[in-house]
Amino acid sequence: MSTPADSEKTRARLIDRLLKRFNRPVLGLDPALRIVAANQPASEALGMEGISLPVPAQVFLGAAAVERIREFFAPPAEISTVCFQAEIDHADGKRDICIKVFRLVDAAGRGLGLGASLSAAVPGGGPQDLFHPDRVRVLGLYSAGVVHEFNNLLFVIAGRASLGLVAEGPGAKSHALENVIRASRRAEHVIKNLLAYVQRRSPEFFLVDLRVPVLEALSLLEIELASAHVEVVRELEKIRPVVCDPVQISQVCFNLLRNAREAMPEGGRIVVNLTEHDGWPVLAVSDNGIGIATEMLQDIFEPFVSYGKPGSLKGFGTGLGLFVAREVVLAHGGDISVRSIVAKGTTFRARIPFMPDYPAAHALARTANSASTFHPL
Repeated sequence: MSTPADSEKTRARLIDRLLKRFNRPVLGLDPALRIVAANQPASEALGMEGISLPVPAQVFLGAAAVERIREFFAPPAEISTVCFQAEIDHADGKRDICIKVFRLVDAAGRGLGLGASLSAAVPGGGPQDLFHPDRVRVLGLYSAGVVHEFNNLLFVIAGRASLGLVAEGPGAKSHALENVIRASRRAEHVIKNLLAYVQRRSPEFFLVDLRVPVLEALSLLEIELASAHVEVVRELEKIRPVVCDPVQISQVCFNLLRNAREAMPEGGRIVVNLTEHDGWPVLAVSDNGIGIATEMLQDIFEPFVSYGKPGSLKGFGTGLGLFVAREVVLAHGGDISVRSIVAKGTTFRARIPFMPDYPAAHALARTANSASTFHPL
């Protein structure tokens, strides 16, 4: 008869086997949030060589980070993956890291615990692999994808423009022009994501009514969503103004909306919700699309990860939209999470603080004349 100790050893062995497939630093946590496994990159990054496991996660991740993990995954939470930034003690002193926590499951879909992927935070707030900073190689791969995407877009623009020239009647001409506009906006979106990845610029802070950047993103996609038979439900509460970069926040919303749209090739419903919860502004974008397979959720915020119809070899998009959204949210001192059920839908939830921990943000707060004023720095 197996004992609880035997079950724990079995769990640890399964988690250890799962972690070996990751090249980046990853820890395995049991339900009590103890570290029960660590791959070699994680052991080297955290100085865990020779440490006997299990050990409480707060020993290496800090109490604040572990408390956030506990908050996100406490029952009845259905979150699948969450990304946030934390400060840990390191041999070289305090170090900012990006932590991505995801559910670990076995081949039968049974929950084993949590995986925690670690990345070094870089200026501007985004994550960077601790041991494989191959941004040049990644940029080359993405640039090749951009060239391919632009070839497709130019084909659409040229074809629709030619069709508009010979079309009879204002209705047919308008339809052709709408397709040209959609393709042009898609090209702009691809370039914005590329620049966001390359520049990793720090936010430019304003005092903002968050409904403004959200509505801007919705307006950019209004024609595309309507033509794709996607219903959009807006649940936008008026909350206190937030110190943020409205252009970057609009890009987050745009990326989440486009991701939802691409998850519903046959049309569907998107709910955009903006509210304040537990002292945080929260933006949630939900769809009733194809959902995300469990094995993909742990990598969904990584570059070049996209998903398509079940059984399809072709994914959607260029695979940087969710990655850019993550970088922007982390740069604002927030977190982003996802929960998804295959064939039922997905919800992405982004939280940013009312006041990011930036000197420029605090200076803005001191000089603002009123909560309704927009002050560029």
